[in-house]
Amino acid sequence: MIRLLLIGSGAIGSLERSYFLAFQALEGVSVELFSTEEHLSLRQGPSLVARIMARVTYATACRGYGLKLEAFLRAANYDCILVIKGAELTLDTLRVCQSLTPGGVWANLNPDDPLNVTSKGSTNQNIVDCLPLFAYHFTWSERVLNSLLRRGCRNVHYLPFGYDTSALSTMTPTPTPSSTTVVFVGAWDPEREHLLGQLTDYDLHIYGVSWTRASHKSLRRRIHLENLHGAALLNAYAAAAISLNLLRPQNQGSHNMRTFEIPVAGGVMLTLRTEEQQKFFPEGEACLMYATIEELRAMILLALSSDNSDAMLRMRASARSAALPHTYESRAKCIIAAIRCSEDTR
Repeated sequence: MIRLLLIGSGAIGSLERSYFLAFQALEGVSVELFSTEEHLSLRQGPSLVARIMARVTYATACRGYGLKLEAFLRAANYDCILVIKGAELTLDTLRVCQSLTPGGVWANLNPDDPLNVTSKGSTNQNIVDCLPLFAYHFTWSERVLNSLLRRGCRNVHYLPFGYDTSALSTMTPTPTPSSTTVVFVGAWDPEREHLLGQLTDYDLHIYGVSWTRASHKSLRRRIHLENLHGAALLNAYAAAAISLNLLRPQNQGSHNMRTFEIPVAGGVMLTLRTEEQQKFFPEGEACLMYATIEELRAMILLALSSDNSDAMLRMRASARSAALPHTYESRAKCIIAAIRCSEDTR
């Protein structure tokens, strides 16, 4: 029995929660979660003052978080400690924690680019400082993998995103839509607002956080102030005529979580053209792709055309079939196998 500790967010819809459920489903693995939300004492709020105060007190909050993690590890024993991202984990805390777990293997899984210091949401100094201390790294991007290797990181493995089977099993079967709905689910950023602002002549629906910041007037009535997770997210993709996957700059050339979530729901994915996504979902067979706004609009018209309704039905079925093997349970098995293999060769 492998005793595994997962460190990260326990929020609904988080990657950590998906992996926690995936490890729970594996035979021979006992998993616990050290939840960031539960142990990080950081006051947050929607106001500007609250956000500024949260930044000011962040270092203090991380020190308190570290002390709680150290106390937790003194009372337990684990074979593997998997940190997902680890923005709150300081270098000093990680060193102490590793000394408390001499028999434990420390691994890091980052759903962003840990070396993209220009993006506050992708990384911070804690993440960068701690990179050399992890015995294993798992990343969704071959480009990031090569960057980590050049940085001197050990045992770096490519691990694509996937989908949460618990969400798939609870989604409500939805008949193939006859509507013209174009759906996007994801957080606001200026680039996404600019692109979606050019699609307001379609039946566009936008879900996600921070969209109150949108300044494009014609977008405001398209915005639903909720962030969809789990079965609700998959239901939205299944019910839409088209589901947009707008890759952020760090994902361009690669893929993201929607790359698997839209197809497994039986949705029609329209995504930025990348070689990596085409390996999983061939263009024209299991998804639609674009490179320019003109091509994006052309693909929407193609998908909405009644002449192509049978082709879209076949695409939904092909996409779902191609997506089904890419569960987080299969990714969790890859993590365990990679660590076991390296340990066996020592």
